[in-house]
Parts: sequence; structure tokens; C-alpha cells
Amino acid sequence: MKRRKLTVWMLLVTMCGAFVLGGCSGRTGNEEEETAPAVEQEEDAEPAVGAGDEQSPGQEESEAQETAPQVTFAREEKDWYDEESGKWALHLEYDTAEVQGEGFETVAESVSQWSDQRKEELLTYGEGLYPTASEEAALSESASADSYYYSIFEELEVMRADSRVISLRELNSDYTGGAHGNYGYTGIVFDSQTGALLSLDDILKDGEGFQQEAAGYIAEELKVRYGEGLFPEYESTVEDMWESGPVWYLDGAGITFVFNPYEVGPYAMGAAEVTLPYDVFGEYMEDAYAGINGAGAAALPENTDVFLTLASEDSVQQRLNIRTETDEEYGETQITLELGDSSVVAGTFGRMGSAYLLNLTDGRSFVLFDADYASDDYVTFLYEITGGVIKEGNRLEGISLSDGAINTELLTLRMSLNVFGTYYGMMDYKIDENGMLAQQSDIFRIMGNDSDAYLLTVIQDLPVTIDGRETILSAGSRIRITGTDNQGLAYFRVDESGEEGSILYERGDGADDTWTLYVNGRPETDYFEMLPYAG
Repeated sequence: MKRRKLTVWMLLVTMCGAFVLGGCSGRTGNEEEETAPAVEQEEDAEPAVGAGDEQSPGQEESEAQETAPQVTFAREEKDWYDEESGKWALHLEYDTAEVQGEGFETVAESVSQWSDQRKEELLTYGEGLYPTASEEAALSESASADSYYYSIFEELEVMRADSRVISLRELNSDYTGGAHGNYGYTGIVFDSQTGALLSLDDILKDGEGFQQEAAGYIAEELKVRYGEGLFPEYESTVEDMWESGPVWYLDGAGITFVFNPYEVGPYAMGAAEVTLPYDVFGEYMEDAYAGINGAGAAALPENTDVFLTLASEDSVQQRLNIRTETDEEYGETQITLELGDSSVVAGTFGRMGSAYLLNLTDGRSFVLFDADYASDDYVTFLYEITGGVIKEGNRLEGISLSDGAINTELLTLRMSLNVFGTYYGMMDYKIDENGMLAQQSDIFRIMGNDSDAYLLTVIQDLPVTIDGRETILSAGSRIRITGTDNQGLAYFRVDESGEEGSILYERGDGADDTWTLYVNGRPETDYFEMLPYAG
């Protein structure tokens, strides 16, 4: 079996190699193993009041909603293998999106249709790219039988999901040779009630006034954030962006505009994002879109003030901010959660990850965010802010928000796992009555294991359990790892028959042997032809 090195994927993500195809898609792993039960909603629960309520001059008070759409993603893959050269020519990974929730059937259908169309676009693009990828891989000395020569990646992220808006941000990246890949972002925004795909004009009631004020605000923010890294003509680019159609989306703080690499600065500067806050620009917006409406989830940009009316005794507006301060000398970033006059220091990390405001259907409000110590070494934090007081929840080491579904009722988070290969495992969590992230299953679902790179070939009789009985998988059998408790039990599916079973394993306990797995006292390499570990 040919295998690819996962470092190819990690390298692409790290360098954010990519391109913009104009659509979008989503992510979450296989749903085969012990899926968590749906969370029942309390019928008499009081809804939360979130960002956007009473915060902009043009916004009328609206009744908070007791329900919120739940947006989930599923990761799919396709590989192109060149039989003649014996090399992997092209790898494609993309997301599909799904919306669930009572009262959101119309937007669910719209998102499904859009996602299906996006899938077809990506597959068509891959088919068109394959002949070139195959030809160049065959000629390249650097191409090999265990890595992909060309790669295409697409992933989605929820930026806001409430009773009025479902806003997604899409990252498209590809590598088609050269010193680095290319990448770019796209925003996709739906009306949660009508299912309509919204344009910028749809959410504005004073487009001309908005453009005039927004252009100056964006140019100044770019100057403050990126300084000398900007192209000399960046201000002209901002002034002209309305004609070409800007990249934008809605999040918990406001309207965020994205300038992809090479638009206002060089590739090394990366994509530049500027958020126009609801409390400043809400007067130019249609009232329904000028802030998260009742229960829902919304991304929180770092170092950006968000004004909330929380369920405190006086119901006064409070300022929320995820503050980051980076020590340039040591490259460390301190993360501080600020709420009104109160603050909590989460710690010092290599970088800030993603952050979300969660207004639950039972009236509670939370801030959820993750941070990376270094090289995919994540920790996830939860803080309750109901009533205008910061209350620390739990922190999950090794867990990240990346590739997960962030919703009000059920959160799907990710962990990097090394069990007969390197995989991303997905786990469902619920915020319990104590304001803690509660794991909903003992089993991590393995994500993105559909390619031939993850097809494990058994080379000698392997002791397993199938249908509750101990048995043997004979040499030549091919399996895929589908789940694990990460403590000594791995689940698999036989590729040929579809049978499912489990493998008992132990980890090496020596100082120099902490990564090796042992089955029945023998190292894992005795049982498998090749194992797809990163690196």
C-alpha cells in the first residue's frame, strides 16, 4: 500500500497554501462510532440576550429567540493515483455543510443545495487538474510513492449562527508546485428565516453612507495593524473594493472584511481582516442583521470590543474583549478575557486560536476559545459570563476548536491522536448545568480516513474482537481505524467486508518507547505493512 505523509497536510495548513474558487464547504468526522445523543431543549427556558441588542442607533429591540440553528460539517476526500508512475498525483479534501433545528428547514435546504454545488465544483476542478499533476509528478524527482504532489484543501468555519443569520468563512488552499501554495478566504452568508444567500447590499439600508465611512475606517485599521507591510497603493485598493465585490462575513463583533494575499500586502503578510463593529456601523445595517439575535453562536475576533446586554440585575451593556498581547522578543502571546471592568488571564501561549460567544437556549452565555502552545499543541477554555460576571469553567488539554462544529447545544471538538497512525479524532461536548464542557462519549470518531493512505494492510494474524467474540484477522486483510478511546481500545472497519471490530493495545512505557503501540505483547509494526504516522 502506498501511503502519504501527514506532514504534507500539516505543511500546507501551516503555510496556508491556497486559491479561491468562489464557493464554500464544511467539516467533521465519520459519524459511525457512538455518536452522542441530541441535547434536549428546555421548553420553558429563558433565551439569552446577545451582541447587537440595544447596541446600535438604528437597531430596534427584538424578542430573543429560544432556538438557534445547528451547523455541522463533514469532511470528504478524494485521491488521484497515477498507476503508470506509481505516484500519488493529487489529493483533495473538502467539507460539506448541514443545518439542523426546528424552524430552520428553509435555510437548511438552501445550505444543502449550496454545499452540494460546491462539492461538484471542487471535484470538477480536481479532475481538470489531475492530468497536469500526473504528468509533473511522473517527471519530478521530489515526487514519491508516499506523498501527494498536488493538493487541494477546503474548509468551513461558522462565524455566526442565530435566528437571523448563518455566516460561514471558507478557506481554500492548494499547492500546484513552486515555492509555496496559494490560499484565500470567501464569506458565505444566509438569512436564517428565508434561506436567501445574502449580498452586502441585502444587509445594508444605507449602502452609500456605509461605504463612505467604512473605507476610511478600514484603511486606518490596516495601517495600525500591518504598517509598513502594506503595499503603497493599499488605500486605493480599499477605495475600489466596492466595484470588484469585497470578501466579507458577519461574526459576533460586526462585519468583517478580508483582503487575501497580494491584495493589500505581500504573501508573507498573509490575509488581512478588519472588523467594522456593530456598535459603530449598525446604523447603516438592516436591524435584523446588526448583531447576534438571541440564542446562537458567533466568532469573536481578538482585540475587538463587543457590546453585550447580559442577564444581569441592571441589564446594562457590558464590553467583551479577547485581548492578546504578544512579546515580540520571545514570541509569546498572553490571552486575557475582559468583561466590563473585570478580566481573567487565561495564560501565555504561542498564538491565539479561535474564540466564540455562545448564547445558549437556556439563557446562559459563555465564551469558548482555544490557544496553541506550539505546533498543534492546543488547549481549550470555557468561561461563563451570564449575569455580567466571569466564571471559569474547565480547560481541555490537547483539544482544539479546529474542524469542529460550534453550536449552542452540542460542540464538536478535535484532538490529534496517534493510534495505528496519526489521525484527528472528533468528540462531542455539551455545556452542563455546572458550566463545564462535558464529554458525551468515550470514543473519539476518526476524521478524514477515507483515502487509501489510511488503508492498513495486515501482514500477520492480528488478534481482534468482532461481534463480541475474539477472533483473528488473517494476513492480507485491509482495515481502516474508525475510532478510539485513546487509552487502549481502537475500532476498525474491514475494507472488503464492511465488518466492524476492535483491537486492544498498550503503549510503550519506556523513556524511549512512548509512541509504540503493542498488540498482544508485540509491536504494531509486526502486524501492519505501513502505518500513516505524521513525519
